[in-house]
Order: sequence, then C-alpha cells, then structure tokens
Amino acid sequence: MSSFGERLKELRKFKGLSQKALAECLDVSKSSINMYEHSVREPSLDMLETIADFFNCDIDYLLGKSNIVNRLQYNAFVDSDFPALSDHEKQVISRYRANPAMQPAIDKLLGLENEEIINKKDA
Repeated sequence: MSSFGERLKELRKFKGLSQKALAECLDVSKSSINMYEHSVREPSLDMLETIADFFNCDIDYLLGKSNIVNRLQYNAFVDSDFPALSDHEKQVISRYRANPAMQPAIDKLLGLENEEIINKKDA
C-alpha cells in the first residue's frame, strides 16, 4: 500500500497543482506540503479532513489503507450502475477508476486506446 505522502503527491499531480498551489488552497505553507509528501511530517486530523475534502477522497485512501478513492461513489457505482457484475469485475473497475494515472496504460494493454467507446465516455 502507498503511504500518505505518496498518495498526497499522486492526488496533487493528478489535479495539476504545484506544491505551492496546493499549499495556498489548503492555507498551509509550501514546506508543510513538501514535508507531508516526503513523510517527514504528518498532518493533524483536522488537516487530514481538509485534504480529504479538497480531493473528494476518503481518509483511508489518503492513509494508504484502501485503494478505493471514495467509498460513497464506489458503493453507488457498484449498487446501481452494474449490479450484474461479479465481485472480481467490480474490484477491477474500482481499481481502474482509483488509479487515473494508470488508465492509459491499461487501455493500451487491453487494446482500447483507439476504441470508439473510450471517446464516447468523455462525450
């Protein structure tokens, strides 16, 4: 599992934010973000909640205890969108959604990078 620092950095980069920009959004210093990302310092519980709210993710995901970014979204997806999927299929889809940086590589592996269905999902 990933550490808090790794998860924070991954989420920050996914949003296209610099450490300075994230620090401004969270009303902390750039050095605090740097120390969080390098596991030199851990945030307070209040700051952890603020970070989770900012990225719309669960604290368990931030702490590396879960690979599900947002359980409420995951549960809604599993319960309503694809009730006929097997547990394995649900897990594969949730991990795919939880790792947006890996999605292009997975699409390529599955031969989906040029498929029309990929383009339709963004429409």
